[in-house]
Amino acid sequence: MRFFFLLLFLTGITFSDDSPYMVILGIAQDGGS
Repeated sequence: MRFFFLLLFLTGITFSDDSPYMVILGIAQDGGS
């Protein structure tokens, strides 16, 4: 599952405008697990 979140994180970097949202989402999902 971490690979999936890593992919989301990298995608967030690619689309810098969505980066903060991707980072927050990744932390929330990882912490929730």
